[in-house]
Amino acid sequence: MSLRMFGQVIAFAICFSLGSLASPPAQAQPAAVAYSADFTFETADMAQTGKIYVSAGKERRESVMEGMTLITIRRDDLGKTLVLMPDEQMYMEIDAGQQDSSDMVATNPADYGVEMTEVGPELLDGVETVKQKVIMTSSDGSKMGGFWWNTTEGITLKMDMIAMAEGDKMRLKQQLSNLVLGEPEPSLFEVPAGYQNMSMGFGMGIPSIPSDD
Repeated sequence: MSLRMFGQVIAFAICFSLGSLASPPAQAQPAAVAYSADFTFETADMAQTGKIYVSAGKERRESVMEGMTLITIRRDDLGKTLVLMPDEQMYMEIDAGQQDSSDMVATNPADYGVEMTEVGPELLDGVETVKQKVIMTSSDGSKMGGFWWNTTEGITLKMDMIAMAEGDKMRLKQQLSNLVLGEPEPSLFEVPAGYQNMSMGFGMGIPSIPSDD
C-alpha cells in the first residue's frame, strides 16, 4: 500500500466515524449524534476490530494490533490527534494537517469535494438506513467512491468504498455493530493521568516507530 493510499484510508476512517462528510448544498447535514459501538475495518492488506466512541468533534478508537493495545483520540476542538499506548503508559500528539512535505497526502476530510446520490432505504442488521452513493475527489486529484449506509440519526453504519491514487486501487470496508446512542464518558477523550508525552518523528501525520535494530 502506498503512502498516499494509506493517507486516504485514514481520511475515510475520520469521515466515517465523525460524520464529517460534507453534504451537497441541497442536502441536510447529518445529525451530530453521540454514540459508542464495536467496529470492523477491512482492506485487502489488513483487518481491524475494536471499540469506537464518538461525541461532537471527538472520536476514540480502541484496538489491538500485533498484540499491542492502541488507542487513538481525535480532538477537532484542539486540532490534534492523540495516540495512546497503554502498555507503555505513553502518548503522542499529532497536529491536524501535519504531513511529510516530500509526499503530501490529503488526509483531512475538508480537502475532499463530495458528490452524494441517494439510492434508497435499506434495512441493515435490523436497523433502518438510507443507502447513498458517494464520490470523493481530493485536492490532489485522487478519488474514492462507493456506498454509505446512514441511520435516521445521521450515523454512518456501514461503508464499502474503492480508493484510487497514483495507479493503485484498493477496497475498504467498515461497519458498526452493537450501536448504543448517548454521550460517552468525557474522560475517554482525554490523556489519562500519569502518561508520558513521547516526542518522535512524523511522516504525513503518522508517528514513525523506531525499529529494534
